[in-house]
Amino acid sequence: MVMNDARLIDELPFRDITTGELIDIFSPTLRLTENLEDSSFHQYVKSISDTELLQNFNFSYVTTEEFAKADYSSGKNIELSLLHLNIRSLNKNNMALYHLLDLINFHFDVIVLSEVWSYNIDLYCNLLAGYSFHYDLPLSGSVGGV
Repeated sequence: MVMNDARLIDELPFRDITTGELIDIFSPTLRLTENLEDSSFHQYVKSISDTELLQNFNFSYVTTEEFAKADYSSGKNIELSLLHLNIRSLNKNNMALYHLLDLINFHFDVIVLSEVWSYNIDLYCNLLAGYSFHYDLPLSGSVGGV
């Protein structure tokens, strides 16, 4: 099951683009109130598998300000919440991560940090209370990692 899920992630079309590139693709037309059911990304995700999970996949892209203003506190209709952030060095930007999480004031089920880099990575095993810290570092060099 885990192997199959990893293969599906590898097939996602926007897996290797930067946050800036993603914003360029969707902004300024994406807003919290818009329905993404017709987006090409949403259609692609539904087309790569006939599993019920992906067929019922629902998501939205919002800015930090839009997220902070929205009322997600009730958790209604949210089965899994995930935050992905290209941190570009956890060692350098851990305080910015704290600030962001404080600003949006939401407890995500999963937080995925890419580009964590390998500097002082063992110091961050207790970075976020209530989360388990797992990482996969690049085999060569210090840049990269999830």
